[in-house]
Amino acid sequence: MSRYQQFRAFLREQGCEVAFDRAFYLYNDCTALDEELWSVGEEAYFVSQAFEWEATPEGRAFWREVDRRWYDIVEL
Repeated sequence: MSRYQQFRAFLREQGCEVAFDRAFYLYNDCTALDEELWSVGEEAYFVSQAFEWEATPEGRAFWREVDRRWYDIVEL
């Protein structure tokens, strides 16, 4: 499983894949996240750099926790 596929599975497990995709799409000029775009970012910090957390219905605290969980996976 690629790291991108692992990230997608992580979002599904967290119950936020749709919310992440929506926020990413809107923040990044109607660009959807795919594996090619994923490869440009720094994987441990991908959630923190994907969009402005405050601008989402879920809010900063929610995404901070998702970011922390993803970072813990990547950095282990």
